[in-house]
Amino acid sequence: MKIKFFLIVGIMVFVIGCTLENGQQVNNITRETISEDNITGNYIVNDTADVFEEDSVKMKSLQFNPRLIIIDLGDKVVWENEDQVLHTVIGFDVDIDVEPGTSFEHTFNSIGSFNYICKIHPGMSGTVVVRSEESVTEPTQRNQPQPIDAGY
Repeated sequence: MKIKFFLIVGIMVFVIGCTLENGQQVNNITRETISEDNITGNYIVNDTADVFEEDSVKMKSLQFNPRLIIIDLGDKVVWENEDQVLHTVIGFDVDIDVEPGTSFEHTFNSIGSFNYICKIHPGMSGTVVVRSEESVTEPTQRNQPQPIDAGY
């Protein structure tokens, strides 16, 4: 269970880290579905990644915090603007302004990975991973890490 969870989290952290650099324009945000069929290979996962299983995202200091959250199907996420400037949440079929001191909430009714940005501050990006209880399973021998033959 933990290996599969951290595998998905590691992939999401990698994807977030490789996208949406400062000044880059985003024209198309898509929804990707994560399933066991499209995750292959051997991965090293950092257990200290900035990933949270919670239901709120703070907008402060021109950042979404946390940048990656994992929730269950049907959960609601609340974005709270604690900055003194306007932010937006764009992605997963929403495009909304969030004024300073206000919040926006969205209930996720589909499983998958949902990316979002602030269109005013392109360096602000985040991802919500939505899972079902069925997707949280114990690891099988097939997805266990394999030793590397160093040739000694």
